Amino acid sequence: MYVDVKGTIQLPDSKTMWTDIGQSKTMHEARFTPSLRQYLFVDYIPFMDELGRMIGCTPPNFCKFAVT
Repeated sequence: MYVDVKGTIQLPDSKTMWTDIGQSKTMHEARFTPSLRQYLFVDYIPFMDELGRMIGCTPPNFCKFAVT
């Protein structure tokens, strides 16, 4: 788990977090076939991008690199 030592990142309120969990669960259930191990599946790149945004780390803009 990421620890923000400086205290610069604020967690959203509980209601916002539960809403996000509900939306993620709904999208996940629509994307993958129901099974006993369904919770193990995840779309890797969007998942990692979301985790990066949570800690303030954004993915590189590859279009910017193509132009320069």
